Amino acid sequence: SETCSLCNAEINSVAACQAGKYKDKPTSTMPCNDCPVGSGTGLVTGSITETDCKADAGYTGEGADVTACEAGKYKNVAVSNAACDECEKGSSTLRGAATVNCVQCTPGKYATESGKSDCDNCALGKYATQSGTTDCTECPQGRSTVGVGSVSKSNCSIGTPYVACAVNQAADDKGECV
Repeated sequence: SETCSLCNAEINSVAACQAGKYKDKPTSTMPCNDCPVGSGTGLVTGSITETDCKADAGYTGEGADVTACEAGKYKNVAVSNAACDECEKGSSTLRGAATVNCVQCTPGKYATESGKSDCDNCALGKYATQSGTTDCTECPQGRSTVGVGSVSKSNCSIGTPYVACAVNQAADDKGECV
């Protein structure tokens, strides 16, 4: 029948691949392959090699070498083998970020370098009161915090940090938590 001959002609044709697919041998009647995960060809059809598959947003590379952006990096451009961009100092993001969604470090944390996967806690004797901090402030001389990640100068107590106060509390000069 005419319907069956059309079906067989379509199956055996050397048709160009649809967008998001490629064919290793353009003259082959084999089916087209899907681009690797995290990549595509955009609106381009007829791709003939796996390297025609470029990284999606949140990924970098082409073909079999496509990888997710590392934590602390992002890429908001699709169908590109461009490198991932780093988050600014004072911020971080998760692996595979497809948008500029770098999150500022919360109070008590900091990031001195760009491209950080996570913000670090302020060390003993230091604090950070604002978001997006690139460094923590030292407690006044003779004072220290009782733990890491302090969010206020009021967390700085007199003497060494041996008084175990609750988070966001500090020991006064009598050694009592306030």
